[in-house]
Amino acid sequence: MHHYRADIDGLRAVAIVPVVLFHAGASAFSGGFVGVDVFFVISGFLITGLIRHEIDTGRFSLVNFYERRVRRLLPALFAMLLVVTVFAAWLLLPADLADYAKSVLATSLFASNFLFWQEAGYFGRAAEEIPLLHTWSLAVEEQFYILFPLFLLFIAARHGRRYVAATALVTAASFLLSVVGVAVAPDAAFYLAPSRAWELGTGALLALGAIPASHRKHLRSLVALLGIAAIACSVTLFSPSTPFPGAAALLPCLGAGAILWAGSGGHNLVGDALSARPFVLTGLVSYSLYLWHWPLLTLGRYHAVRDLTHGETALLLSLSVIAAVASWRYVERPFRGKSGLLERRQLFGVALSVMAVAVVVSGAAIVADGWPARSEPAVRRIIDGGNDRRSREWECGDTTPARVRGGELCRTGSPQAATPTFLVWGDSHARAMADAIGAAGAQAGVAGLLALRPGCAPLRDAEVSGHDAEHDCNAFTESVLDLSARSPGVTDVVLAGRWALLAEGTRFGRESGESVHLSDSSTAERSLAENHRVFARALRGSVEALVAQGKRVWIVAAVPEVGWNVPSVLARSQRFGRVPPAAPTRAEYATRQAFVLATLDGLDALPGVEILRPDALLCRDDHCDVTRDGMPLYFDSHHLTLRGGTLLEPLFARSSVDDPGQDSRWPSRTRLRSGHPARSHRGVGGRRHGQRLPVRG
Repeated sequence: MHHYRADIDGLRAVAIVPVVLFHAGASAFSGGFVGVDVFFVISGFLITGLIRHEIDTGRFSLVNFYERRVRRLLPALFAMLLVVTVFAAWLLLPADLADYAKSVLATSLFASNFLFWQEAGYFGRAAEEIPLLHTWSLAVEEQFYILFPLFLLFIAARHGRRYVAATALVTAASFLLSVVGVAVAPDAAFYLAPSRAWELGTGALLALGAIPASHRKHLRSLVALLGIAAIACSVTLFSPSTPFPGAAALLPCLGAGAILWAGSGGHNLVGDALSARPFVLTGLVSYSLYLWHWPLLTLGRYHAVRDLTHGETALLLSLSVIAAVASWRYVERPFRGKSGLLERRQLFGVALSVMAVAVVVSGAAIVADGWPARSEPAVRRIIDGGNDRRSREWECGDTTPARVRGGELCRTGSPQAATPTFLVWGDSHARAMADAIGAAGAQAGVAGLLALRPGCAPLRDAEVSGHDAEHDCNAFTESVLDLSARSPGVTDVVLAGRWALLAEGTRFGRESGESVHLSDSSTAERSLAENHRVFARALRGSVEALVAQGKRVWIVAAVPEVGWNVPSVLARSQRFGRVPPAAPTRAEYATRQAFVLATLDGLDALPGVEILRPDALLCRDDHCDVTRDGMPLYFDSHHLTLRGGTLLEPLFARSSVDDPGQDSRWPSRTRLRSGHPARSHRGVGGRRHGQRLPVRG
């Protein structure tokens, strides 16, 4: 017979408060996202105990179980979606509203974790721009609720109710998948249920009695104290750069499990403390608070077009608490229990009807591209400028190693040229320059090949933390070098990449995202301090390999990073009457790129290597442009639009040949439109220059 445990509601409070404060930007709660993992353990514990008891007593019914889950989860979720959607329809720019509609659709179908996993790639949106990003964890739980009862029924019917052994096997397999996934496919490991199931399985094993309860109060108190300490350490010592979930998630999950186990045997110090009324009341509203706090913070930042002040954050958190209490009192409670609002048939009918309406309305918003007519002409002009880019699905912009090995590269430049004579190799920054390079090649009457793969800069034998295995970057690099060696007609190779991110390992300005760690065979330990050495070795390795093949190498120095999403911020600033942030200065560019430019200076000394400087064209006076004639030059915080790319054509254009002995093959030393020689490796003034986050909750 199951009885109410106040300490579990108190543990919910321990889970929700760090999540909310982490999302609010409280630095002391840098690992607050682990509260979600605590919730997973609690859910696995409670649901498994309920199912197992009803199976053993012959009273389990799938229909009854799913009815309870619908009553528990959907009314509050649908209420939040309704209110947030009304505000989103007013606030969001068309593309953002269309993306929001996709998340409403996915959330309504219990599949938002799949959507956010797919969107978490190289061109993924920043976490603070996705109001429903937090629903990924609800999707994981809902998928668990659908499958786990069937699993237990199968074990009961076919394997003599060997629940513990079967659940332990699945839990162990999920944990191993999580550990491996963090290294080779971190986004999938974070968002998808198979790599999260072990956290729910931890709670399930406790509910199944895998570790018998103890009658020794002192032992229970000691274990519970260790459990709360483990959660506290996770909350304060972890950060968004911590590889997660994987092995790191063991600490908060085992901590939560220790508290649940201790409470199963009776009173203990921690359990009694968690049973205090403030903890219990917070735990009771924790689900609604989880639902409401993130959309309010996200839409608040969106409207402010900047980071929120402490006062604004406190106000939104207060509104979140008010909304959560109201949701718990007037939405959650009336639907709970057998005597809740609506009979079973009515409940399922209403739930399915609401889901159908959500699908239809969100589908209409997606098809209509967020209804651009809602925006005033000045805003639409900025939006259109930000959409001036190649499609994400452009097949020439994401070349697999297999396609390179098969010689299936896209051509660019002059269609009349019989044989390609140059190769463009790089990541998404090279992708953004590809049209400008192609236009310059066409003007010169030469053709080239495109070896472009987002996230894969031309760095030999270097691994980038988090995504290299997903992108096959090393395989891509070796396939490009092999193709170059087998292509004697290709005399010139252009290298481009987002160099500073790799060399420094940190994002620029207000750009969100995890730090990047480089490593190679000589790396003892991954760290930001090691990035400089690995970057220099890896870039030199690529360049020297090409030089050894007899190629001329043209390295495009980095495009200025902006640090904020240019079209979105400019359009919202126009819409809400805000002053947009200042453009990056030349000094900021020089500081950010200092090590990169010093490295390029060293490579420039190699025979046949030239350095091209985009900043000579994109920076004027003391700042670097983010617009020209009111139109964005970037489609996010660091990728050039097609219009922005055209500004770089002089870097790649065939030079005016003043010296009859000068080699006029493309590319060659270039001239700017002003008539002055391109500054190549030299800085402005002629001197050489030597700097979700998926939301976790």
